[in-house]
Amino acid sequence: MGNSKLNCVFLWFIIVGLIGVYLRGLPLDFYPLLFEYRFWVHAHSHLALLGWLFTVLYVFMLRYFVHLEKHDRYTKLFNAIQVANVGMLLGFPVQGYGFFSISFSALYIICSYVFAIRFYTDVKQNSGISPINKTLALCSVFFLALSTLGAWGLGPIMAMGLKHTTIYRLSIYFFLHFIINGWLVVAFVALLRQHYSEIFTPPIHDKRNVLWLAVSVLLTYFLSTLWLNPPIVVHILSGFAALIQFYALFHLFIRPFFKYIVHQKKNLINRLILSSLILALVLKLMLQLVSSVPVVAVLAEAFPVFIIAHLHLILLGFASLSALLLLKNTQFPNSRIFNVGILTFLVSFIVSEKILVWQGLMQAFHWWSLAHQPKLLFLASSGMLVGIFVIVFSFFRTRKTDL
Repeated sequence: MGNSKLNCVFLWFIIVGLIGVYLRGLPLDFYPLLFEYRFWVHAHSHLALLGWLFTVLYVFMLRYFVHLEKHDRYTKLFNAIQVANVGMLLGFPVQGYGFFSISFSALYIICSYVFAIRFYTDVKQNSGISPINKTLALCSVFFLALSTLGAWGLGPIMAMGLKHTTIYRLSIYFFLHFIINGWLVVAFVALLRQHYSEIFTPPIHDKRNVLWLAVSVLLTYFLSTLWLNPPIVVHILSGFAALIQFYALFHLFIRPFFKYIVHQKKNLINRLILSSLILALVLKLMLQLVSSVPVVAVLAEAFPVFIIAHLHLILLGFASLSALLLLKNTQFPNSRIFNVGILTFLVSFIVSEKILVWQGLMQAFHWWSLAHQPKLLFLASSGMLVGIFVIVFSFFRTRKTDL
């Protein structure tokens, strides 16, 4: 993988950041609203998942799990996925879920199937990687394919005039759950384990923990149905699934990396990034467990800002920081400019999360409001964008690549 692939990675990162800042500035009337607000939200979420994060995962999954001589057969597929992303960038802000954007979304889904099949075949033949990490990587690709069932369901549901029904929301939640909690989380766990393979001495129970993780990802989908006020048995099942997911990831990922951070005295920036993304993952797992409690599920449904904060915790706090750590170690091992960029991004993200959580608590419990909250969110988002630009500047200045 060469510079052109990394150019795409950073381009989508910038675009997602720009749309995020644009959305945060709209309540302040800094500029006019072009098209509909919700259309921009669709564009922002799709390009964060399928542009920035999917593209960076595509690059690193090949680097760590596929033999170098087989990388060329993925190039045309990579280009087709970028065409699909450009189509979604042009389509979603203008028409939301319309013919144009859905067509390019379908192209992306078809490309993801081709990727999943090729990746599965090539990884199965690669005997030079840890069996546990190989299984995790293959599980993540399975969840990627599984998530598309929710996306395919949206077309028929909308055609039948059921857009504002329960089944429509459940289809969206199915897609989001498996692409985020299945594909993204499990893939980054596999990648970071493979990248830091020297710190893992796989215990005998690791295979069992991988199985528990896979089962828990399937069952935690029920957390996305709790807003329907289902029978208490569904809450219990969801809580059990969240608990075994915590147990599995604790043994597979959290505990080994925590020990590594404690004993690693060098490279303060790496330790800070690792600590932050592990904390984000722990908080995500704890929130899953707590959200299985009926009163908490009702609270989350009533105040969507909590859901936004939770999504940012996963996508920015865990997934994006994992991607930036991999980029740092492979492209910018000694770049002070990159370090400044990622610290700016991290601090701005933390500030944004605190404001979002406070906003939710303020609405839920009628606490005192935070003065100038929209401006603070705009500044925090702008800070993340500045961090992104500094990171990209560091890349174009360094121009190292062996991907």
